[in-house]
Amino acid sequence: ELVEGELPAGAVIAYDTPPVPGMEQHILLLSGTLDFADGTQGWTLKAGDCLRVKLHGPTRFHAAGRSPARYLIAICLP
Repeated sequence: ELVEGELPAGAVIAYDTPPVPGMEQHILLLSGTLDFADGTQGWTLKAGDCLRVKLHGPTRFHAAGRSPARYLIAICLP
């Protein structure tokens, strides 16, 4: 599944658990700045950055810049 998303500047989306443990996400940031946390590990993505993670616990998306964070997420089931 491929999903396009946009978070307004300063917005946060947090999930306590993934819908499917071990689900893999590939995040490509199209514009803005996105802070992404997977459990206790975190990354700051800038436009053009991508990240691959397997989800087992809480996650958090935060549009950290002054402009919206636009991204694509490819979701792969285990």
